[in-house]
Parts: sequence; structure tokens; C-alpha cells
Amino acid sequence: MTAASYKNTYGHILVMGGRPGMCGAGHLAARGALRSGAGLVTAAMPAAGEDQVRMGWPEIMTLPLGDPGNRDWPAQLPDDLRQRLHQCRALIIGPGMGRGQDSHAFLAALLKEPERPACVFDADALMLLAGDPALLAALGPGDILTPHPGEAAALLHCPGSAVQQDRMAALKALCAAVPAAIVLKGAGTLVGQRDCPTGLSPLDVPQLAMGGSGDVLAGCTAALLARLQESPRAAHQAACLAVALHAAAGRILARTHPHRGNVAGELADALPQAMTL
Repeated sequence: MTAASYKNTYGHILVMGGRPGMCGAGHLAARGALRSGAGLVTAAMPAAGEDQVRMGWPEIMTLPLGDPGNRDWPAQLPDDLRQRLHQCRALIIGPGMGRGQDSHAFLAALLKEPERPACVFDADALMLLAGDPALLAALGPGDILTPHPGEAAALLHCPGSAVQQDRMAALKALCAAVPAAIVLKGAGTLVGQRDCPTGLSPLDVPQLAMGGSGDVLAGCTAALLARLQESPRAAHQAACLAVALHAAAGRILARTHPHRGNVAGELADALPQAMTL
């Protein structure tokens, strides 16, 4: 940070997620990015979910897709979305996106976009990638995947129990399958990427085990990715830092919620304090 910095110094993040019925996920990803220091955040979603993704946060800019009331993702990237995409330093796709044919077509169109920014793939996007090898082949070393054990099992086409029995082996297999950085979530979260050291979070934080926690992590990861994009190992570094900050925010909440009961929005709101630790 410098005295001469301004909002664009800290990057513009584009969140693509939050269809009707799952809009909270898109909101939490955007909120996590803002609380992690992103200068600007835009959330794009099928038009029917716009108000629910914003949830009263004027700081979250929105880009509704399709006519009012539309509930589906477009099969091709609209011009206004394409323009916004190339104004951003990092993308998030997947939280609350859904797994239907419209979501698949939209993700395929995004991955075909020339010179797209680096992307954090989470939640439903991971399941769509797992079901289509052509989509996986479009990933690059600047991207980040954030699977929980079930999503990792889908990507590896193995039982979930196999992932948990040997998490390190699962991480290595994921890193061999794609050039992107991998965050294998869970107690003892692992971070890996080809030709990079393996990161291990030594913390078990029960306050992170709730719906929306992963969406906040995706937002935090993208905000850091935007800041570190000039580094040759930006994806790996951003993933490691985000995991550490996410866990630190959970430990802050443990002071006031020692027996859990905190919610994901509070986790996002604890991120600025976590950065001071």
C-alpha cells in the first residue's frame, strides 16, 4: 500500500455466480473479495438474481445478464460482459452458478475467450470441469481450483473416501492433471501446483465448517491473485496466502463464537482484521 494508491491499484474482480435460489454464494464471494482489499468488485448473474446477489451492499456492482426475470446463463458471452471481463484482473466463477446445460455452455464460452484474466474456479464450476475433459484442458497456470474433498473426488473420478484417506496423493494427482494451482480444502488444507512447494495449513478451525465459507475463500483468493499477478507464481502464492487469511479470520471468530454459530458473512468481515495479525 502507498499514499498514491487508488481503487484500480488493488484490482477489479469479476464474480460470475449466484443464480436464483443460490444468490447468497455469489454475494459471499463478492463480499470476501471486497473484505480482502479488492478495489472494485462486479458480480454478474442471470438478471432475476441481481437484487439477491447485491443484498443491500452498494459496494458490489452488478451486471445482470439477459432480460429482467431471466434465470439462465447465456450460451455466449454478451458484449457488456466481455468488456467488463477484460477490465478485470481476476475472475471468480462457480459459487451458486448451478450445474445445468446453460451453466456448462456459459463456462465453455468463458474458457474460449482470448486472453481472459486468471480465474478462481469454485463450487459448481468445479463439478462442470470434472464432467468435461475439454474444459479442463483450457485451464492455465494462472488459474486456481478450490475443491473440497467431494469436488476433488469428482475431478479425479474416484470415491470421496479415497481423497480423505490420502490427501497428499490426491493433491499430487490433481496437480498432475491440470497446470492450475490447487487448494484442497478441509482440515489441514493443502495447496499445490506443478513445480511449486506444497503448502499445508496446520490449523483445524471449526468456525470455517459452514455453508458459504468456501465462497468467502474464493473471493479472498481472487483479491490476492489480482494483487500478485506480476509474480511468476501468482496463483500458488495467492492460494497459500488466502488459505492462511481465511483460517486466521476463523480463529478471530472463535473468540466470540467458541462453540461455532458464526455465519459466513461474519467470516468475510473478519478478513481485514486477519490481515493485521
